[in-house]
Amino acid sequence: MVSHSGSDRGDITISGEVRWQACDDDQCFLPQRQRFELPIRTGGVKWMRGDETDAAENFRDHFRRMNKRRQTD
Repeated sequence: MVSHSGSDRGDITISGEVRWQACDDDQCFLPQRQRFELPIRTGGVKWMRGDETDAAENFRDHFRRMNKRRQTD
């Protein structure tokens, strides 16, 4: 799950749960699970807040730069 903090910096939190079970040749341990949250500072990327206009411009700029690099190689 990814959630947005709503701050101007564009911080997001990725959270989830990892499940595992360890076994060897003779036995298996009980299944385990661990929840986690991973806060990430994105630096205020506007498109992560759902602003589609800024997202479109970010993608256009990205592809312009990518095409320019390809032409110079």
